[in-house]
Amino acid sequence: MREPKTAREPGATPDKPQSGLLKRCIAFASTAILATGLTISGAGPAHAAPTDDSEGLGKFLGGQAAGIDLDDVAEISGAYAENPSGENPVVTNPLGAEVLNALDVDLGDSLQLLGDNGLIQLGAVNQYGEAQDGGDARAASGAVSDQGAISVGGSEQFPSDASITLTPLLSGLGADGLVSDLSLELGAVSSSIEQIEGGEPTSNYDVAGATLNFESPAVGGVYDELLTTVDGVQGTLDGLSGSISDALDASINLGIAGVETNVDFTPPDLTQTLPDSVVGESSGVTVDLTSGAVTVDLESLLAANPDLPNLNEMPANSELLSGPVVAAVSDGITQAITDAVTEVVQNLRDTVSATDLAVTTTIDATIAGSVTVTLDGTLGEVLEGSNPDLVTVDSTGAIRTILSALGLDSVDELGTLVLNTVGGLLGDSLTFLTDDLESTVDGITCNLSEDVVGPVLDIVNQVVTVLVNVQPETGDLGEGSSTVRAVQVSLLPSQPLATVDLASSTVRGTLVAPVSPEITVDPSEVPAGDATTVDGTGFTPDSTATLQLQDAEGNPVGDPIEDVATDADGMLTSTDLTVPEGTTPGDYTIVATDDTSSQTAEAALTVTGADSAIDPAVTVDPTEVPAGDSTTVEGTGYTPDNTATVQLEDADGNPVGESITVDTDGEGNFTEELPVPEGTEPGDYTVVVTDDETGESAQTPLTVTDGSGTETDGTETDGTETDGTETDGTETDGTETDGTETDSSDEDATDEPSVTVNPDTAAPGDDVTVGGENFDPDTTVTVEITDENGDIVDTIEGVEVEEDGSFTEEWTVPEGTDPGELTVTATDDQDPSVSESATLTVTESSGLGTDSDGTVDPGAGSDGGSDDGLAVTGPTGAIGLGLMALLFLVVGVGIVGYAKERRMS
Repeated sequence: MREPKTAREPGATPDKPQSGLLKRCIAFASTAILATGLTISGAGPAHAAPTDDSEGLGKFLGGQAAGIDLDDVAEISGAYAENPSGENPVVTNPLGAEVLNALDVDLGDSLQLLGDNGLIQLGAVNQYGEAQDGGDARAASGAVSDQGAISVGGSEQFPSDASITLTPLLSGLGADGLVSDLSLELGAVSSSIEQIEGGEPTSNYDVAGATLNFESPAVGGVYDELLTTVDGVQGTLDGLSGSISDALDASINLGIAGVETNVDFTPPDLTQTLPDSVVGESSGVTVDLTSGAVTVDLESLLAANPDLPNLNEMPANSELLSGPVVAAVSDGITQAITDAVTEVVQNLRDTVSATDLAVTTTIDATIAGSVTVTLDGTLGEVLEGSNPDLVTVDSTGAIRTILSALGLDSVDELGTLVLNTVGGLLGDSLTFLTDDLESTVDGITCNLSEDVVGPVLDIVNQVVTVLVNVQPETGDLGEGSSTVRAVQVSLLPSQPLATVDLASSTVRGTLVAPVSPEITVDPSEVPAGDATTVDGTGFTPDSTATLQLQDAEGNPVGDPIEDVATDADGMLTSTDLTVPEGTTPGDYTIVATDDTSSQTAEAALTVTGADSAIDPAVTVDPTEVPAGDSTTVEGTGYTPDNTATVQLEDADGNPVGESITVDTDGEGNFTEELPVPEGTEPGDYTVVVTDDETGESAQTPLTVTDGSGTETDGTETDGTETDGTETDGTETDGTETDGTETDSSDEDATDEPSVTVNPDTAAPGDDVTVGGENFDPDTTVTVEITDENGDIVDTIEGVEVEEDGSFTEEWTVPEGTDPGELTVTATDDQDPSVSESATLTVTESSGLGTDSDGTVDPGAGSDGGSDDGLAVTGPTGAIGLGLMALLFLVVGVGIVGYAKERRMS
């Protein structure tokens, strides 16, 4: 990209003589300052506190005017954030247009800088400043939101546009006849800047359009010249009929014959072809030749020129109307005027060329005969002269005599003579039709750039200078700060009458070490009334912190310790924190809060009971018990009204069985039964009882014997079960008696899905009921039956679940199913993760077995039977043996009786 023209700094050597207006304005400067009525104060930011890490200033209006420093005007003070000494982290300060334009800045000679009657009129704006704890800074002004974001194109709330009227400044600049009206319109102007982690500032600006407007009598003079040309052409057309007659009479001059020419031609009214306004456009430039008004859309002009930067992509401190830009404006104006004139001239040519012309010339020689030549076509066709069909010739008598007198050999040559005569006349009279169109236009617009456009733009540059993306070497907050302005406008820049800054944003950020506090406590377990030492790192250097003990719910315990100092490295001064007397033992947290950043750090602390002279002791009775029995454990000297843990351990210190938690009474004593698990190997063991408050423990030995003897009520006698079976073959209420868990299963204690098969043993061909509980209501499940190899035996789909989450489904064990275990699985069709199973045992179909209806199946023993035909035991077997004995007795009696009867006979 081409380097931009260096911006002219205020106070530079003037390019033009000082205007009379400027002299008068300077003369009135002192009076203007006294009459201004502005509130000048220290409202604007001066210097940040030495300890401030960051500053952000968004200020829309600033600069100098008539000796007044606009940066010090209280009514338009910006949004200033400073951290940590002032307002932060974010400050906003919107300004309405009525505030901006109500300022009384008298430039002298009855000129005001701002307001409805002033040179500059401004729209509503927003101003934003941000200064963060970590040294980051941001600022924005103009059409920006409360978060500092630029609203491209402006917004209804903050349009932030600027209208600059420059006409009053034309006096004394030699603008008469060149520029009669001059203004500059700027769309919403905004800027933003940020400095993060002390790095290089990054800035942005936005100007939503810039339009230069002026009226020039010199530009209007081009149109006047065009009208003069049109008037000349109109006069020629009006006298064309007579001119043609005269020309033909002169060309056909015969003493032997009379010549008569009739011309049928109606000249067009060229004024009717001229548009009400003649407007030309080219690359963002619009020119109205009828009024001399010129509008230059600078954004479009720059975008259309690949050699120029776009309006919102200009390098820092770029002059909006730099030499290359002015050259582009000049080319655009010239091209726009040329295009407009070209269009008008072309329309005139088309109108004239399309006008019909009919010429009839008769040569009458009474003796020799007569000739009539007729020419019929449009002016354009006649001028081209290439169409022979335009001319017809009719003759009578001795025509050769007439042709010879004219020096012609044929009738056709006579027609050509007429065509050339009329065509030559038109060519001489209507040169704008015969000349090249570009030459015709050049004749009207010649020297346009040198005589009109150049002088006009020179006047513009004497009146105003506009800089965009302004970035001064030192920011508005002094050394170390950075500023970006969207626009800076200088009026009469050779000796500035006023330099106005629009949409300035300034930051000063630093790199601040991140605050990441951490603390430790030593010891991490203390009794109520004692203290622990708190140490910490990563706090804000040379600052303070606050310590607070909190319970598990986050409630404060005791008073905080405030103003704990940190050193230059952010290390916390070692501080003792005492746990208040009477604090309930348990888990607590010490919270350290950085007083500058408000960041916190935590450490866990366990509070135990107050120190006391406990002396735990434990005994067991009996000291020798068989496995499966229990012993009574007694403890003394434990923490009163607390708990202790009882655990049986083997010789290696490994736990045997589950531990038992016991409550201590007001004197620290307890009594508890400790069961020795069934199957515990005989030997020496230890009962260990630990105080849950202090962690202290006591222990006593316990000997476990081999457990010989008999069990009562369902226990084994000499290693066998009485009658060989349990009562009814089931456990009462699902629990074991004598040393086992009582009610070991929770009654209705789970809502987990479950599946049952009833009966859980069946032969092929038998019916079973598959039931389910606690499935999702009003859904369906799929029941799948698989064998021990995982092969699918059967699948039941779409089983409906009732509102209470239960389902039932009858299923017949297929004939030919091999004996063994089948797995019955029910899966929720909507949530496959919900799936539960039950087991079904399949027996052989032959033998003395019990079917589901209670009938006896031959070949199987009662109790499920035995496939190998072994004798059965139990009540059912005894009945069978009794029946067989009775049968043998009857048979025996019969035989004996028969034998006696034979002997008697």
